[in-house]
Amino acid sequence: MNKPIVLQLNANWMPIGQKTVKQAIIAMTSGGNSPPALALDIAYELNEHGEYDFSTPSYINPVGWNEWMTLEVRDYDFGISTIHSKIRVPTVLIAPSYRHVPSRTPRSTKYNVFNRDNGICQYTGKYVSRGKGNVDHILPVSRGGKNVWSNMVWCDATVNSKKGSKLPHEAGLRLIKKPREPIATPITVLMSDANHPSWTPFLINR
Repeated sequence: MNKPIVLQLNANWMPIGQKTVKQAIIAMTSGGNSPPALALDIAYELNEHGEYDFSTPSYINPVGWNEWMTLEVRDYDFGISTIHSKIRVPTVLIAPSYRHVPSRTPRSTKYNVFNRDNGICQYTGKYVSRGKGNVDHILPVSRGGKNVWSNMVWCDATVNSKKGSKLPHEAGLRLIKKPREPIATPITVLMSDANHPSWTPFLINR
């Protein structure tokens, strides 16, 4: 019930997140201020090797909770046992009244700072691999600097060691450009890993 194997789609069938099985069932049975979510009834056919081909569904049909409870639990489905029956676990959900695509700004980690700066040391202008560079805080943490995009740049480890707890001008250094927060990226673009085979047809970067 707590496994995040349910892909959340907006009304345009674009990926916008993921839910646990428990969250998906709650969304289907109680819409709150919005219409309840619909689950996709997705069917697959056996290929020539006698295996189900999860890359090409034979049909996709959005259904509400009442109809969902009547669907058969097939060989490739997960099921939840209740007192009276067994219910198929939904793996792809649609929010019928939500058409937006949320965006996400990357966290200011070493890996992401390296990517934002394209591996270029922001003091020397030379490419520095991840093994030979690190993140420099323009205003050192020891002097009140924060772990925010505008205060973090990719830097040659040797240069960073020389700079220490100084400000750039105090160490005789100059930034080649002012660091900025990366542009937020639509979640649809960021989602590429399928937690369940049924997600595959809906992921852009699969």
